[in-house]
Amino acid sequence: MPILFRKKMSAFIPCRERRSFVMPVMTEAEPTAQAAPHPECYRLPKPGQPGRKGKPAKPAQVDPYFGFSRSFYYEGEKRGYWRLVRIRGEGKDRGVTLIPYADVAAFVRKQVEANE
Repeated sequence: MPILFRKKMSAFIPCRERRSFVMPVMTEAEPTAQAAPHPECYRLPKPGQPGRKGKPAKPAQVDPYFGFSRSFYYEGEKRGYWRLVRIRGEGKDRGVTLIPYADVAAFVRKQVEANE
């Protein structure tokens, strides 16, 4: 008889008798790693979309950590508050823009201290 379940396996295991896949059952409690209170970098918020014929406009999104908009991050980079991280493949025009959490948090702390 084939083994249907294995310990500490995250993928589906094939069941040879039925030619289907069976989700493994965890038999041991795995210790959970302490999650970081914040990421090292996170993605730039998505831009807003103008309304089209018969469709309402979509408002611009903000980041989940500080509530700043996409344009605020570009303006902050232009003024020298932080540097955004850009990742793209060779020969590609488009890529991913990441925001360094520590730089933005330092900027926010500096602004709070200046206003006190």
